[in-house]
Amino acid sequence: MIAALCLSCSEQKAEITAEHAAKEYYDMLFAGDYAGFTAAMFFPDSIPETYHRQLIANAAMFAARQKEMHNGVREVRIIGCKTDSLSSTAQAFLLFCYGDSLKEEIVVPMTKHNGKWFMR
Repeated sequence: MIAALCLSCSEQKAEITAEHAAKEYYDMLFAGDYAGFTAAMFFPDSIPETYHRQLIANAAMFAARQKEMHNGVREVRIIGCKTDSLSSTAQAFLLFCYGDSLKEEIVVPMTKHNGKWFMR
């Protein structure tokens, strides 16, 4: 009975971990840590430095566009998460609360690699 309870708790913790990781990554993005946001993306192999720089530039452009269109993102909220423990993947559901009072729900595909959640 105790073993089953512990397994149940660890599965719930995996869901919480994936959605909290996704929120943390988007909080970094909107705080201006574009390199940190990009480092949270999963790449099974190494990527060329030029491509890495392009990803950082794209993240910066996306954040700037959100500021221009919606007065930025003032808060990222967790809505929920669906985890597939067999494939070590999850879908984290987040809500962007924009500075102009609009809200947008997004889905962040996540994958677990070496015990850490990354964005796919």
